Amino acid sequence: PVPQQLQVNQKNLKDAWNSTKCHRREDWVQWMQGFSIELLKESPSPTLRACSELARKYQPLARELFNPAFVSCWIALDDSLQDELIYHLELALQAANIPHEIV
Repeated sequence: PVPQQLQVNQKNLKDAWNSTKCHRREDWVQWMQGFSIELLKESPSPTLRACSELARKYQPLARELFNPAFVSCWIALDDSLQDELIYHLELALQAANIPHEIV
């Protein structure tokens, strides 16, 4: 049987993807870590959500699961929230001091 999808707390995701306070390299690293964990915590996939605590303790797991967690949350967002997320990702990609491993 297909597992039931869980509810996504869009406010928690919005708080996590907000990149307006990132100015230094360290800020971007912390932002990416927090965003990665929040994507897992809010994923509608029970399997991904179950990995969030382990990923919090073991950062390579959060990096490895970033793409599936992102996609699972992306499809749960309405158009206006997808636009807002795109805006913050564009800010991150255009930042001069964002570490290369994040991009």
